[in-house]
Amino acid sequence: MAGELLCQAGVRIDEALVAALLRHAQDTGGRLITANLSALLTNSRVLLEGPAIDSFLSAVNSAPPIARYITLSGLGYRALRGDDSSTHDLRHRLVRLFQADRSAPGPGDNELGVLRSLAWCYRKAYAQRFGGAAVVDPWPGLDDRAERAALAMMCSIQDDGAHVLAEHRSVQLAILEVQQVVAGDPCRPISGVHYLYCLAVARRHGGGIAELGRELPDLLAPTSRYALAVENYALVPELREIFAQCRRLVSGT
Repeated sequence: MAGELLCQAGVRIDEALVAALLRHAQDTGGRLITANLSALLTNSRVLLEGPAIDSFLSAVNSAPPIARYITLSGLGYRALRGDDSSTHDLRHRLVRLFQADRSAPGPGDNELGVLRSLAWCYRKAYAQRFGGAAVVDPWPGLDDRAERAALAMMCSIQDDGAHVLAEHRSVQLAILEVQQVVAGDPCRPISGVHYLYCLAVARRHGGGIAELGRELPDLLAPTSRYALAVENYALVPELREIFAQCRRLVSGT
């Protein structure tokens, strides 16, 4: 709603606004400020100027892991949707960033495994939908390191186990809500299934919110609309393997 109101008001997201927001995030230590801006940009068609995109993406590597993950997941979705005047520039810049993530680790980020899978899937989908060089490197998969990293983004890991703080509950509720639109939006499965993986990991290791116990079994059921959407997602068939991993995590097998 906020994004649509900005569109109606003719607001443009320019470099000065992005710079001011990033300074505020740094000065206040607000871990989710950049992620919340990304959510606004993801779910609207508010105009993004090229220099603003550059400024925002250049700050991604220094953002907290969860903010980085939400930002690239959301902006990747908007670029794949491709239905507004900013998406061509956004996609061009994201492809370069996603290609860099393929070969070079971030500055100490622990979510690299999850992000590499996300980036690979978006690169393949962009190539399939919009043309360009085919993705020939194999899907990087989701190993034990990726699982530990996903858990660290979903909860706080202490010596006595996993703890869900207020910010973790907020994040889990938000990405659980995303799951409700995956079946009806042909551009949502990549971000949706990677988010689902994070929720399944949290559930498996006792770091998930109570709502997951009710929602995940229905989403993962073989005959669910969600399962059918993933099974029929021709742009990136590898999503089926992630979905299968989610089932194994939740079932404990």
